[in-house]
Amino acid sequence: MGPVSPVGASAMAAAKVRSGSPLLDAVRAEQVRLLFAGSRFGLAGTITSTFVLAGVLYWLRGLSLPVAAAWLAAVSIHTAFGFVLAAGYRRAAPASAAWRPWARRYVALSVASGVIWGAVLPLILSSSPFELQMLVAAVMAGGTYSMISSTGAYLPAFATFVLPFPTVVVWEVLQGDALHYACAAIICCWLPSVWGMGRGYNRTLVEALSLRFENAALVDGLREQKHAAEQSSAAKSRFLAAASHDLRQPVQALAFFVGALRGHKLPARSTAIVDHIDASLASMHGLFSSILDMSRLDAGLVKARLEPVPLAPLLARLCRELEGEAAAKGVKLAFAPTGLAVISDASLLERILRNLVGNAVRYTRSGGVLVGARRAGADAVRLEVWDTGPGIAEAEREAIFEEFYQLANANRDRAEGLGLGLAIVRRLAGLLDHGLSVDSRLGRGAVFRLTAPRADAPAPRAKGRARPRRATASA
Repeated sequence: MGPVSPVGASAMAAAKVRSGSPLLDAVRAEQVRLLFAGSRFGLAGTITSTFVLAGVLYWLRGLSLPVAAAWLAAVSIHTAFGFVLAAGYRRAAPASAAWRPWARRYVALSVASGVIWGAVLPLILSSSPFELQMLVAAVMAGGTYSMISSTGAYLPAFATFVLPFPTVVVWEVLQGDALHYACAAIICCWLPSVWGMGRGYNRTLVEALSLRFENAALVDGLREQKHAAEQSSAAKSRFLAAASHDLRQPVQALAFFVGALRGHKLPARSTAIVDHIDASLASMHGLFSSILDMSRLDAGLVKARLEPVPLAPLLARLCRELEGEAAAKGVKLAFAPTGLAVISDASLLERILRNLVGNAVRYTRSGGVLVGARRAGADAVRLEVWDTGPGIAEAEREAIFEEFYQLANANRDRAEGLGLGLAIVRRLAGLLDHGLSVDSRLGRGAVFRLTAPRADAPAPRAKGRARPRRATASA
């Protein structure tokens, strides 16, 4: 099925309202609200134009004083009732389901207006010369067109615009001359066109309101589903975080049993099997630890304690711990000495950098890994991890932060990691409100940047320069 055009969507929305869908009350209530919202201006315009027209006709001797007085009194009383009804609607602020009584009251007010004008028009026309009759006709035509915007919101109210004209048509025909016959014919041809304009305005309004309320309902439904999904995910994360000890305990017990087995004299084949079990347990323990760490982050159980963190000791310690793995691969691992400090959580920042440096060492086959820090403006520090690895394609720079996503590891070799390190890095960076970005060129390496607030007082520079020995590996 192809896409629905805006016109088709509007027609379907209007059909749903006409068929009595739950949208009916909401749409009709909004139509009635629009009626009353414009009623004050309509009533004020009507009584003003009536007084002006009555004054002009009386001044030109086209209207007697008793008729003018009676006409103005009727219009004034009607206008007063209209203002009272509009004020009552605003005070009541009715619910959507209570639109019908207020719609009936407004239609009754419109009927009264049509009856007043229908009764007075033959009297005005009978006592006026033809040029004043044309003036009255022009005023009536202008008022009728204004009703399209004021009462076209609700079709039954708009339909009352025809009430004054049957008496006018009858009066025109009773005059018995060709000119008045022509005027009567023009009115009869003009009324259907006005009705068509009013219906078109009403149809467009109903379609727009229907789509608006349908879209609002869809948004509310999506918001509820999103909230339910978030609650479900949070509950899962809280369960995993709470059960972390119970989940880790069997794995740790198996590790103890493997260690106990190694204390026995075993055949070479059995020793190889124990080695495989030990490797699988190590992989399982790493997977459990990563998943449980992520669940704790998602459940909001990890709280950051922000404080000044000197970077030099942290970078030196990380390089010392990972230099053995780097040396095994022939990769040089080094850090640039720095006296900078950042506002962060020391343990969480170390976890981020350990994952970034460990990944750089793991995926760098030759060359080196450099870790350093530099100022980024007056109030920030940017920590950078450079490597000469294979690089990351631009299309994959966002995907690498997703869970279990790994580059160039289609066989899911556990020796190449689990694909959770960078996902944890992004969560921790978000928790600390640190900026995280990556730049890379395929075949030339990559640089990960972590931006943190600079500490007010930089940490003092260490006397001895911690420097890892030349290494060749990646962790």
